[in-house]
Amino acid sequence: MLLLHSLNANGLRTCGKMTAILEGIKGDILCLQETRWDKNSVEAATNIWNGNIFHNNGTIKSSGVATLIKNNNINDSKLVHKDNNGRLLIIDITVNNIIYRIINVYANNCEKERKEMFNKIGRWVNNKTVIVGDFNTVLTKSDISVNNVYKNDISRTALYELMNNHNLMDIWRIQNPLKRTFSRRQVVKGTLRQSRIDLCLRGSRTSVFFLLPLVHSPSLFHYHLTFPCILCLFICLDHSPRQFYCSGEAYLSFFFSCFPDGFNR
Repeated sequence: MLLLHSLNANGLRTCGKMTAILEGIKGDILCLQETRWDKNSVEAATNIWNGNIFHNNGTIKSSGVATLIKNNNINDSKLVHKDNNGRLLIIDITVNNIIYRIINVYANNCEKERKEMFNKIGRWVNNKTVIVGDFNTVLTKSDISVNNVYKNDISRTALYELMNNHNLMDIWRIQNPLKRTFSRRQVVKGTLRQSRIDLCLRGSRTSVFFLLPLVHSPSLFHYHLTFPCILCLFICLDHSPRQFYCSGEAYLSFFFSCFPDGFNR
């Protein structure tokens, strides 16, 4: 069993923030979006993280994804593909002689570019794939608050086609069909807007169960008025039909204690 975390870091360049996240989040795999890393940032992360770091840097002002692997339970890991924009990173990991694929996504705010990304991802999907990250897309009306408008989105259609063509499931929504939980919060002209745009899609033969579906807290309030969310899930390697539940209180207490004053770049 592996534990994977995914986080839109909204910039991960300062020593304090980087140390708190890389040392504080316990797990086998850490997928980061919007790292805004450069060469020096990667070097700093390498000095903190005990394991392999795969990165696809954007610019210091936008984008950038990274997938960090600890070698305790993972026999091997290798780069499969990355785009030229710091928004897509694909890694294969080997556990007990079985290869699993982790696709780390940070989709563009531009609807057309999101559509192009989702159309291209399909060629990399196999039956042991987990796609995780910030999709910048809401799948259903249940993924937005009452103050949001469910707009037409051509990238949503492309994402649904990707899911249908490769039998991918939004695992959190399947386990929580009637629940509303949001991974992004913004205050726009005095109105709170909330949406669930951070997703985990799994292939038909990769057993994935959420430990902590989505986590956000006012203590993580930062620039742009956005709440980062931590996505935590188990990847069950033996495919056994087991469900895991956890209140997460101890985990949240620890994580939030790392940022008493919120996130600062």
